[in-house]
Amino acid sequence: MLSGSGVTRLFQISGITVFVHWSWLLVALFEVGGRSGTYSSFAWNLLEYLALFAIVTMHEFGHAVACRSVGGRANEILLWPFGGVAFVAPPPLPGATLWSIAAGPLVNVALAPILGGLTLLIPGDAWPNIHAFFRSLSFINLGLLVFNLLPVYPLDGGQILGSLLWFVLGRARSMLVTASIGLIGVIGIGWLALRTSSIWLAFIAVYVASRCRDSVRLARSLNSMDSGPRRTGVACPSCHKAAPIGPHWRCDSCGAAFDVFDPAAGTAPEPAAITTLGLAGGTAAPAPMEADGLRCPVCHADATTVRCPQCHAVAPIGDWNPSAVFATAPSAVPGVTRLRPPRIPAVAPMVLGACAAIAALVALFVAVAAYTSSARTGDAAAALFMRTMALALSVLALVPLVASILFFVRYGRSRTAFNLAVQRFQAEHNAGVSLTTPQASGAA
Repeated sequence: MLSGSGVTRLFQISGITVFVHWSWLLVALFEVGGRSGTYSSFAWNLLEYLALFAIVTMHEFGHAVACRSVGGRANEILLWPFGGVAFVAPPPLPGATLWSIAAGPLVNVALAPILGGLTLLIPGDAWPNIHAFFRSLSFINLGLLVFNLLPVYPLDGGQILGSLLWFVLGRARSMLVTASIGLIGVIGIGWLALRTSSIWLAFIAVYVASRCRDSVRLARSLNSMDSGPRRTGVACPSCHKAAPIGPHWRCDSCGAAFDVFDPAAGTAPEPAAITTLGLAGGTAAPAPMEADGLRCPVCHADATTVRCPQCHAVAPIGDWNPSAVFATAPSAVPGVTRLRPPRIPAVAPMVLGACAAIAALVALFVAVAAYTSSARTGDAAAALFMRTMALALSVLALVPLVASILFFVRYGRSRTAFNLAVQRFQAEHNAGVSLTTPQASGAA
């Protein structure tokens, strides 16, 4: 959970907590105070800046909700001067990652006809401030959409490109490609910052460069895990892949890289730490999984849970011992009907529903634009034609609207069935494990 580091909790919706960084307030004061001439009152400048971050928040909620829809984890959103960051962890699949990333820009696509329609409907002569407000928001929303779709990592466009390349090149290679493109973008942003003497662009270049560096490190780590040896007695309880051997985990306290199942390997901890953990130096045998977990060999922080470096699932260290789950044959476990949890339902209905809803909004926007133009034109025949076209488009918009509702209902039913199947699987699995666990009955 985000705590300290200058962040403050704002609110929580459906388990997703929104935080704001203190630097956002400084930038807000600078941006709001530096604008003049657009509105008749200073309050509209403040309202426009708040609306900007409301759009950013909805964008990040799009990422979070889409990630949860494919079975991933998304519990936190951070607002800061560069926009927003949704801390999402989708399943390690290209399709799930693509939908989790693409859902953010789709929110801006859906907002475009809404804000544009309000701009057209509100006359500038009667309500100049309101008209200017929605006009500014329309351009801001379009600007955010275009900027986010640039194929530069870590922008959404770069991550979408990486997800598409994942289908062809694999996860690690796609990360290297997108990081390389991102570094080229850093050079362009840095050059533009020097030409315009913009400190803001310089900060963006530094941020993009740091994210690209992290992406390269992660890609190298994935390559090392794919080509390196793995343990035969330890597996992730979520993705069921054997744990890799090597320093592929990082301590949450000090950031040191080590092998959580053999902290002495590849590190230089104090001798007392090796003695306490009972690890033989130079061996690759997995460390004993105590109830209180292991400790970081550098800062000695307790590690009671392990995050899988491949699927990012978090589980207690004891659950990484696969014997309790897979050692018993299915026939010996009464009541267990599945060896694996049920598969996550496909996201195709959700994607089609979102696209159909956006198509309906676009049709309504064109209808509003045609009706507004008919009221301003002086030609009676042209005005009648535009009103007829507006009416026809409004009726046609009902088709994708109904289709989107049907797609969402279908996906909702599949998610409900999936959740029930998961609960049934967990209940059956727990019952099967309890039947096979030796009881302390006092028998010799």
